[in-house]
Amino acid sequence: MPIVTPSQITNEKATVNVSPAWFQPVKPIPLEKIHFPANYNKNSSADVSTYECLSMYRFIVKNTDNVDFVVEPFLPDVGNTETLVVVLNKLAHQLGAQLTFTSADFKYNDSDYRTTCEVTNLGNIHSFVASERNFQTAKFNLYLDLDYKNTTRSPEALRNFVLSVINDMCHIAECDKDFIRVCAVKAASSLIVEIGITTHNVNQTIEIADTVKGRLIKIPMAKTPSFLLNGSKKSFTSLEDKSNKTSTPPVSSILECLFPEKDEYTLESAPKFLELQPSDLDSSDKYLNDTAWLGMNNGPGEWAVAYHGTVLKAVKGITDQRLLQDLVITDLMKFEAKQQNPSIPDVKGLYVATHCDGGAAEMNSLPIIENFNLSFSNVSTEIYSLIKSIRPDWTPLNTRLVTFTEGLTNIILGLFDIRTPDDESKTLIIKIYGAQTELFIDRQAEINAMRVTSEYNVFSQRVLIQFNNGIIYEYASGKACSREDVRKENISRLIATKLAQFHNIPNQKSEKPYIIIVLRRFIQILNECALDLSSIRSDIDIIEERILPHLISNPEMNKDLVLCHNDLLVKNIIYNEKTQSLSFVDFEYTHINYALFDIANHFVEYAGVDNADFTIYPTRDEQKKWLAIYFQVRGMNQQIIDDNLCHLIDKFSALAHLMWGLWALIQARISQLDFDYVNYANMRIDSYKKLRPILFEQE
Repeated sequence: MPIVTPSQITNEKATVNVSPAWFQPVKPIPLEKIHFPANYNKNSSADVSTYECLSMYRFIVKNTDNVDFVVEPFLPDVGNTETLVVVLNKLAHQLGAQLTFTSADFKYNDSDYRTTCEVTNLGNIHSFVASERNFQTAKFNLYLDLDYKNTTRSPEALRNFVLSVINDMCHIAECDKDFIRVCAVKAASSLIVEIGITTHNVNQTIEIADTVKGRLIKIPMAKTPSFLLNGSKKSFTSLEDKSNKTSTPPVSSILECLFPEKDEYTLESAPKFLELQPSDLDSSDKYLNDTAWLGMNNGPGEWAVAYHGTVLKAVKGITDQRLLQDLVITDLMKFEAKQQNPSIPDVKGLYVATHCDGGAAEMNSLPIIENFNLSFSNVSTEIYSLIKSIRPDWTPLNTRLVTFTEGLTNIILGLFDIRTPDDESKTLIIKIYGAQTELFIDRQAEINAMRVTSEYNVFSQRVLIQFNNGIIYEYASGKACSREDVRKENISRLIATKLAQFHNIPNQKSEKPYIIIVLRRFIQILNECALDLSSIRSDIDIIEERILPHLISNPEMNKDLVLCHNDLLVKNIIYNEKTQSLSFVDFEYTHINYALFDIANHFVEYAGVDNADFTIYPTRDEQKKWLAIYFQVRGMNQQIIDDNLCHLIDKFSALAHLMWGLWALIQARISQLDFDYVNYANMRIDSYKKLRPILFEQE
């Protein structure tokens, strides 16, 4: 049976919420569990609505009911998933609906059924909006000679009454109980029950409503229960009790009258709930051989529901003037959609591939693979043919090519559109791989890391083009941090928050942490360079076999292997002062590793890049303050933040120095970039040796 929840009972009217039994939305978070920002206005309906929906969203994503908008503020920028949540919340209100969240799985093929039950979702909201409100409800009144006060004497009595009405109407309408809902019960000369019937097709709704009206009118008054004939308003008990006492069929046991002769019912549109599932719509039952659908991300300006299989010129109206139904000239999928699903209304609208079995099977996914070698000496001319598929109108006359100097391994360039100096959203970053870096960098893993951080809305730097010796990806607007920047309170807070979000990305556990894999790989490469590193090799053996297995004793952190950046030096942190937001870049070393290694490596990189000074390191108080933010965002126990944890981070700092010392020795042999790798290697190895006694203290 449906779930009936009395909402409000007064002397004149009782309202109820009726939802299907399978509908299990996340409940609103209690106010005492929410730490609102300083600018929150509890008297502002917009603020209340915004932070209520964001609190539920964070609850279901992070699995915590303590939501802190001070530690982790809501930043309304285009790269933030929460911005989309707020927009969808406003859309729901415009449709007369309520935004809800769920962790339950539902299938693509269930979408129309769920919308019929007044619960729509991102899988079919495009159909709902573009179908000229095909999902409509026939609303009418039932007049019953029952006592209002007695019927609504308690929430339980009201609930039983509503369930009986729904059950009766289900028999009369011959439809699913979930398609019938009671909206309110009113006091008048007769008790008035507001009822609605919805199907997935407006013509079918009208047909059922007419049938219901006809059947109600034909109920013989002679078979009406006696308590309805004597003019007295009786107490309502239950459907079963009444049906046992009379010969009247169950469907007529509580029904006295009937629709008015005119304007019997009205058609009203809008789903009651717009339901979000953060893990996205499960369309595995529709696209059986297409895993790309679930991982597809939308480009700037696209709808939350992706439309695949199009070319740029085919969607020019959308890119120029938004997705408006009136601007649709033709829909190439309409004929196929109508053939496969005749119930789709024959209106001017968008049917697209999502209505059709198999979808847009030939859709192009990112990155685009180009068989092309880009040379740094000719990049200013060669780049335009390479990006033609994504920036067809870009030329040397309307763009500006900038060479960045922050990269220590590759050549990094930025290509800007000078026609829109205030909008950097279409800026491209070109990375030309350094010579022989494939020896120690897994380039496909780098691309996968950029994809997954975009999918989980931690960062938005999708790889757009992959060519033979590099990649082209989206630009993170802002300024690379300095060693002074990362110690500023506001930026430090953002770094801790972002790294915690990064580490919360679900991952497939690895048998070995990346620190061991990369140390072994570096040693193997250096062995081929005839360097005597026997003492280092011996240290690595001990680290793997005897130190790391017992290094972390606290259960809260033990075996905390997560997706780590592993190269969080200051130049790889981009801060946007305008939006007060922050991004990480350079995911070449992103792999599964100890979370504490990533933290320690970042603390070590307070030294900076140019004229690095490894005596610069956060104090114990700075570390604890940073860790408190990180632990809160990750939902971990902050009571373990003490000097022992900071001492453990010092041990991982030793491993970070060892890793980058070996890396610099390799770069000194193979890199063509103008950087003193030998001096850098000496500094890192010396720093490792100073911390080695701490790492080996139990040996």
